[in-house]
This record gives sequence, C-alpha cells and structure tokens, in this order.
Amino acid sequence: MSAWRIGAGSDDLADAREAGNTLKRFIDKITVWIPGDVVVIYVAGVTALLTQSNKPNVVWLVVMAVVTLVYVPFAAWVARKEITGAVWARALLAVVAFLIWSLTVPGSGWHELEAVAKNPGWVALIATLAGLIYGLLAERVAPTS
Repeated sequence: MSAWRIGAGSDDLADAREAGNTLKRFIDKITVWIPGDVVVIYVAGVTALLTQSNKPNVVWLVVMAVVTLVYVPFAAWVARKEITGAVWARALLAVVAFLIWSLTVPGSGWHELEAVAKNPGWVALIATLAGLIYGLLAERVAPTS
C-alpha cells in the first residue's frame, strides 16, 4: 500500500466497514499501513547515503518522516480537494507506520542507537511484527477505505 492511498482513503467509517469481503478486508488492514512509496524512497536514500559514508543518517530518517506527514494530506487534497481531521489523524498514524517500518532497513538512521546497531536482525523481526499489529490498530482508529 502507499501513503498516497492512506491520504486519499475515505473519511466515512460506514463505507470502510461495508467494503469488500472479510479476508480481503483483514489483509488490507494489515498492509494498508505499510507506506510503501515513502519506504521505497527512504531505502533508496539510505543506499545512496551509505555509498558516501558508512554511517547511519538520522537526518534522512527525520526528513522522510516529515515528508510522510506532508504527503498524506497532499494526497487527500489531490483526491478530494479537502483535508479533514481524519486525514490529519491518518497522516500522524502514517508517520508512526513509516518509523516502525524504517526499523527494518539495514543502515537506517535508527542504527545510530546502539541497541539497534548491535541487534539488526532481531530489531527487523520485531519491527515487522509490530508493523503488522500496528496496521490492524491504526485501521481501527482511522479507516482508509
């Protein structure tokens, strides 16, 4: 899924509950909160920065978190010419989702933290599980479709 869809999603809770079959809705709830487009840009940036310096870059992590916060309302504006309170809630939830999923990226800004740098495999595994659970919780707080 993408941060774009998170922003362009419906604000109507009734629409979200009526859409699709049960299995599809469950899978969507897990995956919709993976901001794939932002994570892909982040991964490309991490890779580019690691070719210049072997050190993790916290600034790039913060920049992409801010980009996510701006990108979700922008998608809502393009899709509906309106930015509601629900869109801002989804934007904040998307930033948290990005931060969770960015923990799975080798060499990310999180690797400045000793605990992350020394345990990258465990951190990635725990972040993946946390991201999936977070998706279920975030979708209950601010449905996207």
